[in-house]
Amino acid sequence: MPPHQAAVEATREIGLAVLATTLSLVAIFVPVGFMSGMVGRFMKSFGLTMAFAIMVSLVVSFTLTPMMSARWLKVKRPDDGGAVGHDSKHSKVFGPLDRVYTRMLEWSMAHRGVVAVLTLLVLLSSVPLFRFVSVNFITQDDQSGFDVSVRAAEGTSLEATEVMANRIGTAIRRLPEVNYTLATVAGDGAGTLNSASLFVKLKPIADRQRDQFAVMADVRDHILAPFIAQGVRASVGAGGGPGGGGGGGGGVQFVFQGPQVTELQRYSQQLLAKVKTIPGVVDADTSLNVGKPEMSIRMDRPKAADLGVPLSDAAEALRLLVGGYAVTTYNEAGEQYEVHVRAEASDRDTAAAIGRLPIPSSRLGSVLLENVASFAAGEAPSDIRRLGRQRQVTVSVNLLPGTSQIGRAHV
Repeated sequence: MPPHQAAVEATREIGLAVLATTLSLVAIFVPVGFMSGMVGRFMKSFGLTMAFAIMVSLVVSFTLTPMMSARWLKVKRPDDGGAVGHDSKHSKVFGPLDRVYTRMLEWSMAHRGVVAVLTLLVLLSSVPLFRFVSVNFITQDDQSGFDVSVRAAEGTSLEATEVMANRIGTAIRRLPEVNYTLATVAGDGAGTLNSASLFVKLKPIADRQRDQFAVMADVRDHILAPFIAQGVRASVGAGGGPGGGGGGGGGVQFVFQGPQVTELQRYSQQLLAKVKTIPGVVDADTSLNVGKPEMSIRMDRPKAADLGVPLSDAAEALRLLVGGYAVTTYNEAGEQYEVHVRAEASDRDTAAAIGRLPIPSSRLGSVLLENVASFAAGEAPSDIRRLGRQRQVTVSVNLLPGTSQIGRAHV
């Protein structure tokens, strides 16, 4: 046939098969583009892009490819000196492949029942095989860096936390695979004084004998273990770069919501105790940080009323003398600074000192706080997190390499 007629006839012959193949691929990727939730946020652009690219390939296969084939492919005919059987189908590479494929196709068409049964068995085998395959949202790979997050006991000073972080960093730098460490103390959004994060940068993969996960396990089992035994909460996770640490969560997270912090603490601790028994689970922890020292002040309402001390005035005086209050601003060199007023540290760091704070009285001018209030030391959460206007506690864990996020244990 002439090249133009051959291109038209060939396109007409395979048109239905190409259309069916293309539409089947589009039917796979278009639903991916409309997935919801966190997975949908990641996969929407991928699914729509693939569907659009496949439709473009369909247009190209029906237009550009036949046109270019008709103009560019030159076939020598026998009467022009060309040899029969020298096309790609009869070459040394594609010839055997074509013959093997032809025999397989002929056998399959002659044994359709066997092929159908084998296809069904292969499909059903995916169910038991799925239980032996690790399933993770993001594949774990060696990034030559990881984060170490530590949190000392509540009430630990900034200086003590800095000393602890430096001790951990020094011990980590002794490992032969480590290039350098970067420690950040109180670097989270709340400026928590007893928290620190360390970014550990490893040497290139070619310059070390152990992978990143072996080094992480060494840090977790040998360097952090003595600190954890002393009550320090620590975790080791994949790094997001310098300054990216701070305990942003784990490989698996479970969120409790409810109105009572005490109930959330009880349930989260029960779940925490169970997940620690699951093989492959490490760094199990909760977002609830209890044990922060606090002092409760309970007003003696009848006595305060007798002495002319309104509760609002007592609360305002405590806020001013203990917490501080912005009273004015100070301008210098084009910059404006707030001026805060509060009591000296020695007059607000103990219950006895706070009890001597003067409270305004409408009858006596002022009275000492200890005359109208009682004091009780206690503990409280360092922060209360909320999700959808409800208090929430997150239980998070990291997973060892090869551990599936779809667990088999019942907790």
